[in-house]
Amino acid sequence: MYLKIKILPILVLTLFSCQKRDWDNPYDPDCPKEVYTPSNFKAEQQGNVVKLSWTQSKTQISGFKIERKVADGSWVEVASLSKSNNTWNDANLTGGKLHEYRLYAFAGNNQSNKVTSQITIGETVTDIEGNIYNTVTIGTQVWMAENLKSTKYKDGTSIPNVTDGSAWAGLTSGAYCWYNNDIGNKSIYGALYNWFAVNTGKLCPVGWHVSSDNEWTILSNYLGGISVAGGKMKSVAGWSNPNTGANNSSGFSALPGCYRHYTGTFNNILGEFGYWWSSTEFSTTEAYNRHLSFDSSSLGRKNNYKKKWIFYPMYKRLEKI
Repeated sequence: MYLKIKILPILVLTLFSCQKRDWDNPYDPDCPKEVYTPSNFKAEQQGNVVKLSWTQSKTQISGFKIERKVADGSWVEVASLSKSNNTWNDANLTGGKLHEYRLYAFAGNNQSNKVTSQITIGETVTDIEGNIYNTVTIGTQVWMAENLKSTKYKDGTSIPNVTDGSAWAGLTSGAYCWYNNDIGNKSIYGALYNWFAVNTGKLCPVGWHVSSDNEWTILSNYLGGISVAGGKMKSVAGWSNPNTGANNSSGFSALPGCYRHYTGTFNNILGEFGYWWSSTEFSTTEAYNRHLSFDSSSLGRKNNYKKKWIFYPMYKRLEKI
């Protein structure tokens, strides 16, 4: 007798261990784009350039691409940057025009979502020497978006450049200097002018004037009052930390050029304070000014001696007539 053995097919279920996809890897084509999309993309006018800035939390990328919209409505790539960059300057500006930008991160052939920012560039003004300045409209006022750097009055007369401290202290007529007597500070901060230059009425380009104390007040009121106006006027870059409250939402783009003391010495450190004359006299010996600080969001107002004692030669911010 034979024993019949029935062999039953047994279904063997094999459980395969699946490796979890790395959704945080931008080089993975299936990685969500938002994982490595840049944030806080801003366009800020700083003198003759637009400064673009952004933050990037995901560093496992190749770099960034920047595009700008052109006249026919299409987008053209204007910059390809390494991942170590978080700023880029555009010097190809047109006064009075809207400038639109797009930014995205890339990892190999993969691209993040595109983020956009835009800014309207003010009309330009040219001084007697041919220096060109951008402007910005804030409320009903039009202001220069950078400091004056002319070494001549608008009638073509040269303004003396006084470098000696003792000579500066004894001045009774108009003069200018560069901070720390370094012409390298010209392009960024402009020139320092004493009260006598301000008071000639010839310092500004044709059609412009040194703003009065009341015009400064109109500006600060429009920006929400003196306690917050400073932050809305300060550039987000160029100031010492912590640059309290700085967002430059007004486009004023104020930079910290400090001042020169009536004794002829240069006070403070570049990056900490900025001072601007007004055209309004407080008394026969004093005039009003405005100032900003790296550690405050307010717009300060003081009156300082203009002739006999302390007369700060502050950077000029001009308002259009």
